Amino acid sequence: MMLHEDTRAQWEHYTPQAFIGTVLHGALRDKLQLTSTVIHVYTQIMFHIPDTDSVLLSTAAGGDLPTTSLRDAFITMRWNAAEMVDVIQGDSVTLPTRYTPAMYISSLIRGLKQHVVTIHQCASALHDDPAVRSLGYVLPNDRSVRDVAAEILEHTAEIMRFLKLAQAYVEKLRSCA
Repeated sequence: MMLHEDTRAQWEHYTPQAFIGTVLHGALRDKLQLTSTVIHVYTQIMFHIPDTDSVLLSTAAGGDLPTTSLRDAFITMRWNAAEMVDVIQGDSVTLPTRYTPAMYISSLIRGLKQHVVTIHQCASALHDDPAVRSLGYVLPNDRSVRDVAAEILEHTAEIMRFLKLAQAYVEKLRSCA
């Protein structure tokens, strides 16, 4: 689901419970699950294509060693995508007994942001890497690894828009309190 301005404007007026249910546990969860599925499928494909076995990236992915392999970058993205799905499904830190909706939303944002940033960094590194460019179109449907990286970047950008909307909503809640 794309986050359009009219949808965003409508969601900003929801009650906290409606915002959490519709936006976070609805649209955002769907987006995270789709992103996770895309990354998982392409990770599996990478391991079935012999040409991807020895590809070392010259661009370091966030926090990784100076040189990492193409397959390792996909494994890193897959792990982080799975973690995002876990976070949105409630596998995150326990909130205090007197939590507020703003605290819950903020906790969710923090839990998701670190993973989406890592995925975005890995996909950016893949997209811009000369070794990946030299692979050409080795994937099914005449796609390149750069095409896949671009698709993942679109997903992460959309997730970041959801998180920014959620942060703006939290700030609105706090200013009205």
